[in-house]
Amino acid sequence: MNQKGAPRATPMVLSSDALVTAAALVLGSFAGWLDLTNTEVQVPALAVLVFAFTLGLVRPSRAWLSALLIGICIPAAQAIGLIFAFRAPYGIDASTLRWSFLALVPAAIGALLGAVVRRLVPRPV
Repeated sequence: MNQKGAPRATPMVLSSDALVTAAALVLGSFAGWLDLTNTEVQVPALAVLVFAFTLGLVRPSRAWLSALLIGICIPAAQAIGLIFAFRAPYGIDASTLRWSFLALVPAAIGALLGAVVRRLVPRPV
């Protein structure tokens, strides 16, 4: 309490969960952009795998959330591209939008591997 009896303002501190969630959305958005601008699927798939692995390693208890957020950004980017008639090198239609949900697979694999590695590797003392 301050001198006038009003509660003292406390600084807002972001939790590590909020930071990991924000990082997942930023990295997933970047992977979605990669998907829209590349002709091959390997680059965005590798990005999704590596990003999800990294966040699974950082926060293993929320690996499932990181995988979901990163993986769903690919279909979200496809949907946005379809709505705004974005001219992707491979073309965007309802079929590519449906297939883009397969991005959840490398995201889940990466996040799970990151969480497993984090739990198996001993922390330095």
